[in-house]
Amino acid sequence: MPKLHAYVGLPLNFDVGAFYSEVPNTNIKLWGAELRYAILPGGPATPAVGLRADYTQLQGVNQLTFDTTGVDISISKGFGFVTPYAGIGEVWANSTPNGIPTLTKENLSMAKYFVGVNVNLAIVNIAVEGDKTGDATSYGVKLGLRF
Repeated sequence: MPKLHAYVGLPLNFDVGAFYSEVPNTNIKLWGAELRYAILPGGPATPAVGLRADYTQLQGVNQLTFDTTGVDISISKGFGFVTPYAGIGEVWANSTPNGIPTLTKENLSMAKYFVGVNVNLAIVNIAVEGDKTGDATSYGVKLGLRF
């Protein structure tokens, strides 16, 4: 699934991010945005602590209107080129079936827990993360280029 991410640093320890993704050969698209605030920016001897709020919306599926909103708090501490992190939060999902009489609208609230590590190797960034949101557990690996 091709995905495009963008982040912009703002004054006063704020970051704004956005993404857009689509499934090839379909009309399915996913977009979202997030706002991050560094409560503690972290330093050589102290961890970083941050708050994040996010929103995601699914498009291109005529039978379903779906979006999520979430908030979380996380902590991280860099050790050279390795930065482990962990966090906890809440996710609200809104699902509305369109034109399917046997299904009903659902609004769910789910606890979210995550843990991972970022490894920065010059221009390459590798992130490995485990996430548990509600009853769903997922694992991911991301490879990024820094420039």
